[in-house]
Amino acid sequence: MDDPEVTSVASFKAKVKAMEWIAGGTWTPSALKFTYERLIVPGRRPGTKVVAIVITDGRYDPKDVDNLGALCGGVEVYAIAIGDMFDTSAERQSLEKIACNTSDRVKTLSVYAELTAEEFLEEIEQILCPEPDHICPDLKCASGKKQWNFSWLLDIFIF
Repeated sequence: MDDPEVTSVASFKAKVKAMEWIAGGTWTPSALKFTYERLIVPGRRPGTKVVAIVITDGRYDPKDVDNLGALCGGVEVYAIAIGDMFDTSAERQSLEKIACNTSDRVKTLSVYAELTAEEFLEEIEQILCPEPDHICPDLKCASGKKQWNFSWLLDIFIF
């Protein structure tokens, strides 16, 4: 998210569409452990819900220690599976481990460009920004004119 070229949803979508599959073993388990220990734990505020969305094919370098469930300590984890350029499907078993053994939190896409499809973005928005439990009322002035209108505006960036 430190990319100075990502300044809008459109530029974010362009970056996602330009992503390329790298042929090689990644260190996904170590990355998940690092994320939990260095980003989530220190930055977590009491009483807040933490949601993580992991985009992967589920394969990783076999030399890496299996920490696929590293985010499962009080984090709602979703695994987005994307196949590779050889039409090899994602590793479902690994993806379910990443998603804390909750199979309905695993979603499969065929190419990275699907990450920018409106239907997919709406689904992710519902996960990250569900309908609030409490809705602030519209307050009116004594004259009957609307004075305040509370609404939620949120741009979601996922890497």
